Amino acid sequence: MTGTNPIVDLSNYNGALDRQKAQAAAIMCAVLLFSFVAPQHAGAAAPPANPPEPVVVGKGTSAIGGLKETITVVAQGLSAYLAAQPAQPPKFVLYLNGIALHGLQTSTPMDGHDHIMFYLDRTDANRDGWALLFHDPSAHKLVSLSMGLEGGHAFDTKVWDFTLVMFRGWWLVWWCFLFALLLGLFLWMAAESDIIRETGPPPRPDKNGKIPRKAFSLARTQMAWWTFLVIAGFILIWMVTWDSAAIPASVLALIGISAATGLAGAVVDKSNVGSLVSEQSQLSSEKDGLQAEITALRTQLAAPPAGTIAANIQAGIDTKTARVKAIDDRLTEIAAQVATPGAEGFFIDILSDATGLSFYRFQMFAWTLVLGIIFAASVVRELVMLDFSTTLLGLMGVSSGTYIGFKLPEQKNPS
Repeated sequence: MTGTNPIVDLSNYNGALDRQKAQAAAIMCAVLLFSFVAPQHAGAAAPPANPPEPVVVGKGTSAIGGLKETITVVAQGLSAYLAAQPAQPPKFVLYLNGIALHGLQTSTPMDGHDHIMFYLDRTDANRDGWALLFHDPSAHKLVSLSMGLEGGHAFDTKVWDFTLVMFRGWWLVWWCFLFALLLGLFLWMAAESDIIRETGPPPRPDKNGKIPRKAFSLARTQMAWWTFLVIAGFILIWMVTWDSAAIPASVLALIGISAATGLAGAVVDKSNVGSLVSEQSQLSSEKDGLQAEITALRTQLAAPPAGTIAANIQAGIDTKTARVKAIDDRLTEIAAQVATPGAEGFFIDILSDATGLSFYRFQMFAWTLVLGIIFAASVVRELVMLDFSTTLLGLMGVSSGTYIGFKLPEQKNPS
């Protein structure tokens, strides 16, 4: 049998064996390196994760509260959350219906406790926020309640039915009592005294010999109107919100405009009376001189001097007598103007001058009434005094200035 024996290539076999040995050595080195490093890292703690934001919960949180009262807010997880924050003292903000109330006094957070106490108060920092909450006020209002850190946002909350006490029933009773007392006192003074009537001596007797009451003054009525509205509004706002800084600068300016109008009207009246009195004195002196001359002429007419024509003397008497009659008529008019006008009815008095109803007086009356109604509605609906714009203040100033301007030549109604 004839055959050949296979020949084995020992060089290829030896190369494969060398590669397997190299791979096994690399694996062994990796195992040894891991076994050396892993124990060192196993002893080190993993970095802590940031704690979740707190959540305001109903348990432990006050269910009811109002101004000048302290409430408690519980935020679950607050202590752990604050521990992870920078080490400055935290400042908290209360949120009612999502409205941030900054600047409230709060308690100091304690480790391991998740509650913060807030003192509900109205300050310059949160006055606008309270104004939004007090829009359309009622005795109680259900609102959502939350809290957060200053400069941040409100935490999630589970409190949606916090009862915000807007005013106590007995507060409203007391305000109604004070309002009725002030209104009754004002109406009594207006009826029994001259507090809103023209100044000066009593009017002249009427045809029946009865001395009428003095006429009502438009300027004084406007001043009393604004004074009464501001006082009543201030008392209501203070009793509900305890805010003693409730009068804005524009309302103070409006009171100043009404006061200046009344003062200017009194000055103009006095000035007009002074000029009339001066004219009255001059006409009286002229009348006395004319009467003396008439007496002398009548004496001459009874025994005319030689060469004197009686007709000329009579003509002189007639001329001077006519002048005396004209002076008497003017003196009668002046006496009526100097005298204080008598009352003919409230609206007739404040809207009329000597020529009857006047538009400039109606303009001032109408704007005063309209702005007063808007002011009262603002106090009742929002518990804030309307902050009049410079345009509205300018409008009132123009209206009052027009009244004073027309009053300069104004004549008083002699009735």
